[in-house]
Amino acid sequence: MLWRFMVMLLLIAVRCRADTRLYVVQYNDESLGRIHPASGAVNAHVLDLGYGCNEIVAHGSRLYVTNSLINTVQEIDAENQVTLRDIPTAGGVNPYSLAALNNDTLAVTNFVTNNVLLLRISDGQIVGSLPVGLAPEGILAHGDRLYVCLTRYSAQGYGPGRVMIYDRSTLTLVDSLSVGVNPQFAAVDDRGRLHVVCTGNYTNIPGEIHVFDLTSRESASVVPVGGAPSAVSFGGEWAFAAAGGWAGTGQVFRYRLSDLAVVNGADNPIQTGLGATDVVAMPDGSFFVSCALADTVEHRSAEGALLASYAMGAGPGCMVLYESASASPPGRISPAGSAYLAEAFPNPFNSTVRLRLSAPASHASNIIIYNCIGQRVAELRLAAGASEAWWLPTASDASCLSTGAYFARWDGDDANSALRLVFVK
Repeated sequence: MLWRFMVMLLLIAVRCRADTRLYVVQYNDESLGRIHPASGAVNAHVLDLGYGCNEIVAHGSRLYVTNSLINTVQEIDAENQVTLRDIPTAGGVNPYSLAALNNDTLAVTNFVTNNVLLLRISDGQIVGSLPVGLAPEGILAHGDRLYVCLTRYSAQGYGPGRVMIYDRSTLTLVDSLSVGVNPQFAAVDDRGRLHVVCTGNYTNIPGEIHVFDLTSRESASVVPVGGAPSAVSFGGEWAFAAAGGWAGTGQVFRYRLSDLAVVNGADNPIQTGLGATDVVAMPDGSFFVSCALADTVEHRSAEGALLASYAMGAGPGCMVLYESASASPPGRISPAGSAYLAEAFPNPFNSTVRLRLSAPASHASNIIIYNCIGQRVAELRLAAGASEAWWLPTASDASCLSTGAYFARWDGDDANSALRLVFVK
């Protein structure tokens, strides 16, 4: 059909205008670095971060960094690359990880005070505190649930690890999962499974990845990667885990998503620059890895071949992939009185995205979501008189979708234009 051809042309044109950036927290010189993967351009010191800068997330057109040793969350304008404000985490000590709970609320784990602090983005106010248990680190907002990783670390060492599961709207406790030692990080793959990275105790208890079915919350497998993995990311058919390597070479582990079989573990890791701290996988199966002791970020193929190496500041660690809002297609000019799909907010997004029409729909209609190769993956129903809909990144069959670019088209728009959506985890 003609409209399908037009949409595909639009997808190709928009994709070519994409301005993707990889932002890197550099904890030794307390700075933010930036890489443009398409051009290879590097700015090793975009701006200053705070003492103990740790994790970074993207939310809308903003970046948020936890400054763990001065108890602040730093808000950064990702487009203009300037610090907008430092939000104190009063009532929360040693902020470690954070996630966007909704459009206007950040949820921040505090390792020392054993709580999750709720920060309102619009005015920087603390609007709640959730006691979660001993020594929380990783946090993940996905679907209608909030997942908090408890390392349960104390002076006596690590207790049995747990992941606490809360209702994302009410913050009531729904369930908890028993996992391995020192769970630091959690992520969801495109098969609807939760991967919990259990680092081990750095001595006699090796690392492993605990995988759970999100619907049943039953254990799907324990992936025995060994070593000391700290983060995981998914690309193509693979999961990649950054696993340190502080002498000789850095280490990245790799396992297949189809059967959760380890291909590169502690005995035969993908060798990288020293101190593999974080990993960001790409849809083609390649990955970026931050090498803290080599002061580089490397881009490698799925098998580990070095594709590019970027000289960074001191101690590159946590990374986030950000797609500039300037990559969005220019605004349309429509005949007076006609409605069209006008806005997606936030965009990029990591949980839900609001799709808004320029005017209420005059009749029942649908917003259709396509993936980057033009396949229909979801459909949102709009009643007559409605002007907006919310989309969780799930397909029509309720399976979870992978990170990347999607496109939304309203079937009430005769021009067949589409909005580009960027889903990040």
